[in-house]
Amino acid sequence: MKQVVLAFSLALAASAAFAQNELTIDLKDTGTIALPVAPGDYTIRIINVIPGKQYNVTSVISPVIEAPISIAAAKVAVTPPATPAPAALPGGPLAAAPLPPTCAQLQTDLDTGVANEDGATLAARISTDTTRASGLTPACTLNIAQACARLLALATTRFTNASTPAEQKAAIIDIRAWGHTAGCANVVTYADQRCAALLTTAQGAVAGVANETAWAAITAPLRVLRDACTGIDTYLNSIEQVLGPVSVGRNEMLTVTIVRQDNNTTWVRTYTTGRRGDWLAGYGILLAPNRDASYTSAALGGNTYQIRRNRDREAFDFVPTLTFTFMRGKDAGKDWFHAPVFGIGYDLQTISATFGYSYTYNHNFAISAGLMLHQQQRLKGKYEENEYYEKTGAILENSDLTEKTWAPNVYFGITIRSLTNPFAR
Repeated sequence: MKQVVLAFSLALAASAAFAQNELTIDLKDTGTIALPVAPGDYTIRIINVIPGKQYNVTSVISPVIEAPISIAAAKVAVTPPATPAPAALPGGPLAAAPLPPTCAQLQTDLDTGVANEDGATLAARISTDTTRASGLTPACTLNIAQACARLLALATTRFTNASTPAEQKAAIIDIRAWGHTAGCANVVTYADQRCAALLTTAQGAVAGVANETAWAAITAPLRVLRDACTGIDTYLNSIEQVLGPVSVGRNEMLTVTIVRQDNNTTWVRTYTTGRRGDWLAGYGILLAPNRDASYTSAALGGNTYQIRRNRDREAFDFVPTLTFTFMRGKDAGKDWFHAPVFGIGYDLQTISATFGYSYTYNHNFAISAGLMLHQQQRLKGKYEENEYYEKTGAILENSDLTEKTWAPNVYFGITIRSLTNPFAR
């Protein structure tokens, strides 16, 4: 395979989407790491690259694009999501009013706090009251400033009580949903400000970062907040690089080497798809129809005899056999797999060769069927069945009338895998 060296631009990764099959290289872990992968097409995502530092990447399988590597801090760009549909009628003071309320009543309802009301309920009440006010005749517009102020206070408490990045992400998602439901821009802005503050803290720590491991600790909370903060998503994509796609086939190895230019810190990741497969050896008993023919001389009187075939009541031959089958790599994790099988048998008298198809359970138990080539007893060519002959003295016995000859047969077998592989190196 040809080796390709590239310098990459992390800025180009800002718009890169996550691939379905993706190999992630985290620079917080230095040194060489080997990982197994299934054959397929992959993109390679490199994370925790320190902004402003330059890195060279070497790949041994796929060509990649050369570009400058200077990294600029990304600007925070927040795009609010679409406003969801209004919530169902909440249980506020006017929820059960028998007559359509007046605009003044709706305004009073908004300005009146409800004990133990949470943010979601208050946001739904604001949405419902403003919708009802717009439907009055004549329509009126409510002043939601006071209600939005109460909702902002609930949002502040919700975020302040969040102590972990996961809890902060949940709080931001909830607060932004409250703001959009109620139409309170100040609440949506508060959620965006929390995202911006967390991002600013991480960006401000870049200058004092000692290595990629320390940078990973700083960006770890941001990665948890992914999908909750547009600005954080944009920033993380801007400091990551996506390479590929790379096609890795069976029995191939993809090696990716990353070298930081200012201090020669090196990261090596090897991805192997494993061997093409393994030989499985087994011991089994094969059953083949008994096609041996035995003959005797029947006395007809005087010195005349007739060669007659004996009635053989043995329906099957049992042949101990050593079998071999090849398990492909893609079948290694399956409970059942099917594959061709061949074997060598010996019944204490003659050897036999077999070829067929097997169905193996969990690598150890198999059933198979196919063709067998072994020696079968037949009438000698100089004689014919039901032939008459005259002879004095000793008559012709079965051993005089028959001989062993190679002939095909069919078989059915049961095999148990042996503990050792005769093809292992």
